[in-house]
Amino acid sequence: MDLYKYLGHLFHRDLSDAAAAARLCGRLQANFHRLFTRNSHVRRLPIGAQLQIFTSCVVGSINYLLGVIELSTEAMRDLDRTITTAVRLILRLPSGTSNVLISLLSRKLSMAGITAREQERVYLQLQHTSYPNAIAPSLIRALRREPVSAATLVGPATNSLHVVEHRRAALLQRGAVFSAPCSYSDIPRSAHVLGRSVSYLEMQALVQKAAPPPPNGSNLMPIPVPSHGSTVHAAAIHGHAITPVRALGTSHGATPSASVAQGAVGR
Repeated sequence: MDLYKYLGHLFHRDLSDAAAAARLCGRLQANFHRLFTRNSHVRRLPIGAQLQIFTSCVVGSINYLLGVIELSTEAMRDLDRTITTAVRLILRLPSGTSNVLISLLSRKLSMAGITAREQERVYLQLQHTSYPNAIAPSLIRALRREPVSAATLVGPATNSLHVVEHRRAALLQRGAVFSAPCSYSDIPRSAHVLGRSVSYLEMQALVQKAAPPPPNGSNLMPIPVPSHGSTVHAAAIHGHAITPVRALGTSHGATPSASVAQGAVGR
């Protein structure tokens, strides 16, 4: 048997996820057109309500797979592009609007942030399950006993647990925020905190690459605001997103990924 379908996901004999991204993009586009392009009632709703529907019913339609499949950087870029295009249409922004401004206005998570959140959720659930003798937790313990090596991180003998823990260490080094769950029911909050911080770090990098902060270190909005490009304009208004990622806090939903310097602390 070359293919095996489980919960809607096709597993290949070699466990390759190369074809998964195309299917996920197709599902995103189909659900967006069904709920927005062809639904005049949804399009007449307030923008905030439309974004909530989009996050729950469109982006949410692929979330359950992201905790168990590996997407390449190119695949995540394709999914990000699909989501950003849809959000731009919901916000009724011009086609040349920068991704940074779209992220700031919509407060959407990046695909890297969504993937980190979903993988962290699965990882923590397996660590804190009330059924330690079930198949999945037993498999995790067996994978942990295997020595870490280059072969277990890349290639046909990849150890999925080693890959996840290696990725978690890399995110921690980048400055992503990890907040240990207080209980099993607290895992969604803990996973959300990580995904939010990863998205914010990505947005910071985009802002500072396109519009580096002033050399004097001031984060005050210049007058007049630069208008040559929406990224530069957004960076000037939002203080070049220099608020440190830890200022986002660790409460579920307390501060969105697009939090900016003027309001991040204490929200």
